[in-house]
Amino acid sequence: MQPTRSGVEIFAETCVVCHGEQGSGGVGPALDASGHAWHHPDQQISDWIANGKLGLTTSMPAYGEELTAEDIALLIEYIKTLWTEEQRQFQADITSRYQTE
Repeated sequence: MQPTRSGVEIFAETCVVCHGEQGSGGVGPALDASGHAWHHPDQQISDWIANGKLGLTTSMPAYGEELTAEDIALLIEYIKTLWTEEQRQFQADITSRYQTE
């Protein structure tokens, strides 16, 4: 059984090349407090990581075959550490109210 990686490690291995150090942005959008990611519920962010996302100028590839559901959850938890407390509270509320049907 492979040891669990931390969200920081997963981010460094998978995301930093496009989203920059500490999620500050680059080819992909910023994921830190300066960006827009905190406006989206966990379920949507998880779907984008697993299945990819089309964008206006760039597209995010799918990582669902490379990352486990646990990896994705750890990654999202790490990304949340890049947000302010107010942003985390706002995003937690959105996540709790998100409906898939």
